Amino acid sequence: LDRGREWARRRLGDGFDRIDWVHADVLHYQPEPRAYDVVLVVYLHLAPRARHRIFRSAADAVKSGGLLLAVAHDHENLTGGVGGPQDPTVLYAEPDLVADLDGTGLQIRTNEVRRQPAAARA
Repeated sequence: LDRGREWARRRLGDGFDRIDWVHADVLHYQPEPRAYDVVLVVYLHLAPRARHRIFRSAADAVKSGGLLLAVAHDHENLTGGVGGPQDPTVLYAEPDLVADLDGTGLQIRTNEVRRQPAAARA
């Protein structure tokens, strides 16, 4: 959080105050409903039931017209990726995320695997 705050101060200047910084246990945190223009879920790898609950909560926190952005290691990372979790039970694929968000009212505009170049495994 400290690194994020410092980065935001440098990049956003006065706009830094628009970011809510929260330190909480993600399994128990309940964000305010429909309160945020942008909600980020970045590299959160949990068992499917917990992941489903967290994404539902994240979707509920997005204002009408807002954005939920998720970034994670795909399940293919085990065989074709570098780094990331090595436990297949916490990795997921596009259809899993679509299912997690089904019925939330969010419109999925982009749902794809984006491959990033990485150094070969040693």
